[in-house]
Amino acid sequence: MPAETITTTLPSIVTLDHCPLCSNSNFSVLFDAKDIMFDLPGTFSIVKCDTCGFMFTNPRPTSTDLGMYYPAEYGPYHKKIEQKNKKRTQALRKQGLRRFFNKYLSTFKNYGYWVPELPRDSIVLDLGCSNGDFLAGLASRGWQLHGVELAEEPANYARMVHGLEVVHGTIEDATFPDCYFDAVFAFMLVEHLEDPVSTLHEVNRVLVDEGYLVFSIPNASSWQFNVFRSNWRPLEIPRHMSHFTPKSVSSLLQTTGFSLEQIIFQRSISDVFITIGYWMRNRKIMPKFSEILIDFPKRRGRITRAILLPIEWLEAILGHSSRMTVIARKRYQPDDTKCSQQ
Repeated sequence: MPAETITTTLPSIVTLDHCPLCSNSNFSVLFDAKDIMFDLPGTFSIVKCDTCGFMFTNPRPTSTDLGMYYPAEYGPYHKKIEQKNKKRTQALRKQGLRRFFNKYLSTFKNYGYWVPELPRDSIVLDLGCSNGDFLAGLASRGWQLHGVELAEEPANYARMVHGLEVVHGTIEDATFPDCYFDAVFAFMLVEHLEDPVSTLHEVNRVLVDEGYLVFSIPNASSWQFNVFRSNWRPLEIPRHMSHFTPKSVSSLLQTTGFSLEQIIFQRSISDVFITIGYWMRNRKIMPKFSEILIDFPKRRGRITRAILLPIEWLEAILGHSSRMTVIARKRYQPDDTKCSQQ
């Protein structure tokens, strides 16, 4: 979207005096960054905690002004993204040999949406469910489906079009009962949270013992992050408050009462093309070509996919792809009677 069509009002910002993960007050600035997707105003820093190594955005917009960085043009609200999600969720219904590939060859596939095998009548929640396409794709499994979505328009779409139970707000607003869900999904959401520790504590509360937490996040230990730094597309400043590595996401899970089961590194070489496209567009270099690069994931055909596939495989095998899916389970606490009483 052209920069001149967007407000130039500077946001109010807040500076954290401690690490959101370990509460230590000493951290170092890695680099400064701006919004490369919409070219919205403001400069923000990526800092790294000197104690635990967690990276986060600091300073950051206040809760009051954060909404200006989520315009109507923001990707997850697009119809085109909705159609893309439909194709992905339809694939979730396939059974048979796919289970073998899920378990043994997951690095060779792009598992942005991993789903556990659960009995019928299981109760699941999708945090940041957007327009509900992912949940709708699970309908044939016989699960009870719930969603939480902060943006009003996609939440209404999920209710009206898919007939889903969706709370407009946060998981705290929903006030779900203790030990209610068998699985909670949060795809490309955790990095947006202002306080991921608090939110995951709430997720832990509403999950049954050994219930699943599955979410996807950008991988800030990837080669793309280290090469492109402030221009990296999945950095998405300032919408992304946290920048996770496998080590820091493991620490987050440990802190909030979860056991890490597996990290699946997704195939995501397309982010390189989008990153270069945004860099060129914001500098007004070859505007038409920059738009081609930005739209590359939608445009690439079978031949291009085949050419890039070995590179994507290598990225995933080495743990250097730009996105990862995290599979965790709530730790069983023998002295906690809440779930045993449900």
